[in-house]
Amino acid sequence: MSDHYDFVVVGAGPAGSAAALEAARLGYGRILLIDKAPLGRTKPCGGGISPRARKVLKRMGLWEAVHREAYPIKGLRLVSPGGKEIVLAGSHAASVLNRSRFDTILTEAAIREGVVLKPETRVHGIIEEGGRIVGIRSDAGEIRARWTLVANGATSRLVPDPRSVACCTPAWPGSTGSLSPRTSLRWSTTRA
Repeated sequence: MSDHYDFVVVGAGPAGSAAALEAARLGYGRILLIDKAPLGRTKPCGGGISPRARKVLKRMGLWEAVHREAYPIKGLRLVSPGGKEIVLAGSHAASVLNRSRFDTILTEAAIREGVVLKPETRVHGIIEEGGRIVGIRSDAGEIRARWTLVANGATSRLVPDPRSVACCTPAWPGSTGSLSPRTSLRWSTTRA
């Protein structure tokens, strides 16, 4: 069985949910957000939201929803197992929100914009044809898409080296150009 979407996002964490939301707002068509875990899953994460992230959330119209549930912090104290201590403080306050709640706020915003959520569905690989990514293979079968964004975290096994491939090419707000759906970006991580 094969399903078709215009845009598939793998990973419903902050990056994936925000990308799906923006794609919906930009009119990229039928959008699927797929994640291996249920919505609101427990995630080992400190839940820190930096001042820079706050600005992004404000631009996206999501800061008020996050702010209602987050609490501000003015610094951070890290203590190693050996007892060494580092204190970090900045001129702007950050915020902290339970990661599962943060993910839920972002994902629900994407759903309100028409994004289809498929939780508890594992993605086993990407589908490439003619040197182009054209979809994913998952527990739900083959899912084809004009655009595929892999945003399932630093430990993703969907691309051999996540630093070497950009699977998604739409023009996001603030970008300097637009790439066709047939474009796949590849870059080297070595310096000349």
